[in-house]
Amino acid sequence: MDLPDIGPEHMRIWIKFLYTGRIFTGTETPQIRQSEAELFCKDVSAWNRLYTLGDFLQDGDFKDALIDAMMEFTAILNAYPIRLPDFIYSHSTKDSAHRRFVVDMFVNVRNDKTFETNLGYSQEFLYDMLKSIVPSLGKGIELQFSEDWFKSQDGCKYHDHGDKPCYKKKPAFRF
Repeated sequence: MDLPDIGPEHMRIWIKFLYTGRIFTGTETPQIRQSEAELFCKDVSAWNRLYTLGDFLQDGDFKDALIDAMMEFTAILNAYPIRLPDFIYSHSTKDSAHRRFVVDMFVNVRNDKTFETNLGYSQEFLYDMLKSIVPSLGKGIELQFSEDWFKSQDGCKYHDHGDKPCYKKKPAFRF
């Protein structure tokens, strides 16, 4: 099977996930020579490829785990990939909780430079953001640090498993 932009290392991460229920990317101990920005770009690129793989394989548990990993990644670095909405929206359905994650993140944890330039976000994303913002216009939206905001959220709120059990509650080896 030929999967563009998906290498054997991505398949290994997915297979480990099947056995353990956890995502191991091998980036937990960054090289000292790399700057934080370089690591951020490398991790986001790997995350994009893994999410693409989960989408191709239609593994909702894997994609939910990747959303959790992005939440943790964003909370630790207090930064998020500004192109994430385009990526999530192109790899998810209209009613996906993953879309709600991106909208909520951009509404609640944005920085002042997020919309400084025209990034060409999709109409769907901008419409969803507007729907999210309008109910709060009267009382205002309080910005928070990403770590504080993510700690206050229930992770399953952003999972697509619906009424099925969360991947966190399933046995690790699940074929």
